Amino acid sequence: MKPQVINSSVLDAIKRKIDPSRELRIEKAMRFAKVLNDARLKKGFSNVDLANEMGVSKSLVTRWLSGTQNFTLETIFKLEEVLDVELVNCNDCTANFSSTKIIIDWVSVISSLQQQNPIGQPKQQTIIHGLVTRFGQSSESGIA
Repeated sequence: MKPQVINSSVLDAIKRKIDPSRELRIEKAMRFAKVLNDARLKKGFSNVDLANEMGVSKSLVTRWLSGTQNFTLETIFKLEEVLDVELVNCNDCTANFSSTKIIIDWVSVISSLQQQNPIGQPKQQTIIHGLVTRFGQSSESGIA
């Protein structure tokens, strides 16, 4: 069923007051919500199913699908995994980062700082563990 087009001088007046860049962001948010909803339906999930898979409330899923909810990158990436869909394409990005490289760089920084001003082994291990946890690497990656 096609959406009904409503012509109204009041709506036209309101639309003229909307900043074009804001209008574009709203349009993109609506398209994102549609892609998300299409992926949910393709997977055969109800809103409750998606909420359970994501570990969130059904009302949050409803807000996601309305196009009015802001997302964290973590949420978007988890949605991609759960729904088996690409929502963000960074394949053309020029940066070439890997989680392991970032962790190794931070471990080097921490070690360097420790030599200048000892922070203690337990604190250093806590910082390294936090980095490893944040970037999803296991101790099998050779970083401990």
